[in-house]
Amino acid sequence: MAGEVLELIAATEKKAREIKKEAEEEVKSLLARVKEEGEKLLAETKEESLRAGEKLQNLVRAETDAEIAKEKVQFDQEKDELINRARQRMDETIQWAMERIVK
Repeated sequence: MAGEVLELIAATEKKAREIKKEAEEEVKSLLARVKEEGEKLLAETKEESLRAGEKLQNLVRAETDAEIAKEKVQFDQEKDELINRARQRMDETIQWAMERIVK
C-alpha cells in the first residue's frame, strides 16, 4: 500500500509539474497577446490623435483665413472711405481756391 501511495504522490507531482508548465506557457501566451493588443491600441490611438490634431489644425487655419479675409474687406472699405474723403476734400479745396481766384 505504501508503494501505491508513493506512486500516486509521484504521479500527482508529475501532473502538477505538467499543469504548472502549461499554466506558465498560457501566461506567456496571454502576456504576448496583451502586449500585442496594447501596442496595437497605442498605434491606433496615436493615429487617431494625429488625425484629430490635423483636423484641429485645418479648422484653425480655416478660421484664421476667414478672419484675415474679413479684416482685408474691412481694411479695403476703410481705405476706400479715406480715398473718397480725400478726393472730396481736394474738390472742396479746388472749389474754394477757384472761388477766391474768380472774386
